[in-house]
Amino acid sequence: MKVLLLRHGIAEDIGPGGRDADRALTPAGVEQLRSVAAALVDAEVRCDALRASPLRRAVETARLVAPAVGHRGEVETCDELIPDAPPEETLALLAALRRAAVVMLVGHEPHLGNLAALLVGARPGAVHFKKAGLARIDIEGRPGAGSGELRWLLTPTWMLRPQDR
Repeated sequence: MKVLLLRHGIAEDIGPGGRDADRALTPAGVEQLRSVAAALVDAEVRCDALRASPLRRAVETARLVAPAVGHRGEVETCDELIPDAPPEETLALLAALRRAAVVMLVGHEPHLGNLAALLVGARPGAVHFKKAGLARIDIEGRPGAGSGELRWLLTPTWMLRPQDR
């Protein structure tokens, strides 16, 4: 299984009395993700399953990149991808998706960084995702601690086409 981990794009600050879960992507965040989507198309990246955190900015991120990776239909959300979810809980989600060759999970820091670290056998906090950062981890067999190999970790700037840098 190939696991693609994508952090949401640049989002609004929390307003007075606002809720973190309601923060939307900013126009800059949308543009950032359009560049990520273009890079995914250029690299011919496809996915068989796409899941996102239920927080607005993650759902918006997933909807923006879904066409680029060939995902059709609604984006499914799951609480295993919220910012403070224990990464161990996400292992069960990955196990449930094991029939998919390529899975994309859209979420937040510190969760995605800690999940990546768990999968590759690194200490918590060893991996950090920039906003709209993307990683690929390949897993042989059942997803578990140390079961993955980090193939790449990309910043959104790296994914820009040369003419857009």
